[in-house]
Amino acid sequence: MIVIGSFPVLIGAGVIDAGPTDGTPGWVLIATGLMFVCGGFAMIAGYAAAGGAALDGDLPPDAGIGLRAVQFFLGVCITGSLLAILSWIAFGEGERRFSATLWWPFGRHSIATNERQGRIVFGIAALGIGAFLIALICVSVRRLRRAIRGRRA
Repeated sequence: MIVIGSFPVLIGAGVIDAGPTDGTPGWVLIATGLMFVCGGFAMIAGYAAAGGAALDGDLPPDAGIGLRAVQFFLGVCITGSLLAILSWIAFGEGERRFSATLWWPFGRHSIATNERQGRIVFGIAALGIGAFLIALICVSVRRLRRAIRGRRA
């Protein structure tokens, strides 16, 4: 995931000359790549360094504060990058073109949708991811505080 994510980052930064589509700022590609890069590092930190998650989804109780902070930071980076991309699609300047494909067991049907419909769908998704980001921060801060208190005791 880290290697795969590095390509959009390098393209968005202008290191590799394969620019985004017209009207797409480079930061969108950088944010897209960072989601993969951070996801790769999160897997390394969560499984290679900590040995996997506990039954409640948290890191094991013996995981260090530094590792917990890294996981928190990576989770916020992944979710924040997704929120930024969705928000730009929904609310950013410029024309957007959308299409929709309906899948069912024996085929599919593609239809063109207008810009307003596409922006509404991405706006709703951005609101949902924004709410998830707030919840992620609250839960992560609570877990960090609990781990710090546990170390003092």
